[in-house]
Parts: sequence; structure tokens; C-alpha cells
Amino acid sequence: MILASHGFHIRRALACARRRADSYGVSAADHYDAVWCYGATRELFYASKAVLDVVVEPDPQLLGLKEAGAESALADAP
Repeated sequence: MILASHGFHIRRALACARRRADSYGVSAADHYDAVWCYGATRELFYASKAVLDVVVEPDPQLLGLKEAGAESALADAP
């Protein structure tokens, strides 16, 4: 898996991805402006949540209505 992301959260993205598959990351050039500061600050909280998710391993929460398309296709498969 190849990930491309901002430099302030490529480490977290890679750590999460490497739990599932061989992964490599490339970060975009950082421009230290208000958006970067916001993202870097927000990343502190999300990195903590990622560590908690690794330890607790919660079930995924799916948003929206469940679609029967995949189950229907698999049921019809030989």
C-alpha cells in the first residue's frame, strides 16, 4: 500500500496501515501556515486516539443504511 498525505500525519497513517499490509508513505511538502498549524494541533488528538484504537480494537462503526448489494451478489454466486 502506498500512502500520500501531509507530513504532520503520515507517521500515524503508516502505523495504522502497516498493521494490515506492507505500506510505504510519501508526504507532501509542508507549508507552515494556519492550515498546517490547525492540522498539526488536531493530529495530537488523533494520534492518541489511534493508539487507543490499537489497544482496544473497537468494532468499526458504519454510517448510513446497510446496502444489500454485496450480500445479494454473494448469495447468487456459484
